[in-house]
Amino acid sequence: MRPYFSIIVMVAFAVLTIGCGGSLEGRPEDFGLTFYWDTGALPPQYRYQYVITIGPGTQGELDFVPGYEKAQGSERWVTSFEISSEALEGVYSFFTDNGLLRARWKTGRGLIGGSTTSLIVKAFGKETRIPSLSDLMEEDKQLIMGAMDAVREVVPEEIWDEMNARQMEFENNFQ
Repeated sequence: MRPYFSIIVMVAFAVLTIGCGGSLEGRPEDFGLTFYWDTGALPPQYRYQYVITIGPGTQGELDFVPGYEKAQGSERWVTSFEISSEALEGVYSFFTDNGLLRARWKTGRGLIGGSTTSLIVKAFGKETRIPSLSDLMEEDKQLIMGAMDAVREVVPEEIWDEMNARQMEFENNFQ
């Protein structure tokens, strides 16, 4: 009876090792994400939105719109940037280490008129949609804010400076 038990244990260990192998290999080739943020309901000159798209691979893009899309003088600005493999691995690790690639989120009553966020992550052929910060329960908000900061950090500082300058110009020239 003892030899059978040893064989069963070895087979179970082999199956578990093979089954877990995919998640231990690091960032998948198809890893990418889309992060949307807007200020919410504000007068047109103070409102803006942006979308950060990353991957798959080390390419990224920032798409910025000052005001409301059809507001006077509103011009979409899209710029591309490169991300180091290490930075991309860091973002992926943040998401996996904190269990953010899950399908279920506890949501509450969303805020009306507040800022809106959206975070969509693609990995291993699956898409994970994280609800807006305003819809999440308090226990998840801080975690998602950290994830959003990790995404923002891969965008080069000069792009943020340009975006802020464009928003300031929009505000100053708004009629």
